[in-house]
Amino acid sequence: MDTNTKEFPWMDTSLSPKERASLLVANMDLDQKINQLHGAKATIDIYATMDGIEDDEGMEKLSEQIQVERHLDAIDALGIPRYRITNGPVGVGMGDGMPSPKAIALPMTIGVAASFDPNLAYTYGDIIGEETFTLGQHVLEGPAVCLHRLPISGRNFEYFSEDPYLSGVMGVEITKAIQSHDVIAMGKHFAVNDQEDERFRYSVEIDENVLRELYLLPFEMLVKDGEVAAIMSAYNRVRGTYATENRYLLNDILRKEWGFDGYVQSNFGQHVQLQDH
Repeated sequence: MDTNTKEFPWMDTSLSPKERASLLVANMDLDQKINQLHGAKATIDIYATMDGIEDDEGMEKLSEQIQVERHLDAIDALGIPRYRITNGPVGVGMGDGMPSPKAIALPMTIGVAASFDPNLAYTYGDIIGEETFTLGQHVLEGPAVCLHRLPISGRNFEYFSEDPYLSGVMGVEITKAIQSHDVIAMGKHFAVNDQEDERFRYSVEIDENVLRELYLLPFEMLVKDGEVAAIMSAYNRVRGTYATENRYLLNDILRKEWGFDGYVQSNFGQHVQLQDH
């Protein structure tokens, strides 16, 4: 065992990831634990920020003022590096730092799904995974597997289809391709984030069979077939409870029923939801 692993035993790669994580957490104080549970980016009151903006020029000026910092701070005392996250899923999006590094602008995922070709989906994900790795990012926030519930929904360009099975198949192949580059894929937005307008406020009221058979199926496929390493919770409420603190979705279904053993990240600007095991 070298000096580094003597000082930091959780760096010993001969141990399992669970053993290493347990050793690390056991050596963290409360402030260090909290530090690793939220991004370094400041929380934005999105509605207050957008007050008075009436045209595209105003939105462009606002975008220029928002610093994109999708990372968790390093903790040198524990040997924890800066954890770099980049947005997706239609190629590598805004990453950690300003200005964001250039990347290929891929076609919308609607086109991928329209091909009905899993091999094309894998190739699409392969490009994303390779670029994410090359740019020194650790996580790609995608694929996105919510459904096309409305033809004018603002997120349709990120999602595959109105069909849950097709969305799942495409998402699984993209996940496998991204993670083949030692990059974490993050399925989003869990769950039923199928409209953009007021997505920070609205509540989805939905029957259980509809939730299971349509809206959760693609996520279940990501977990079971794609072995996705991370899931992003949604901004919206589901049956009155915010998705990012919805124990039924995040614990009962995701953890206990599906056996998900990765981590859950909130959408940026929210707190990260802790999970029971």
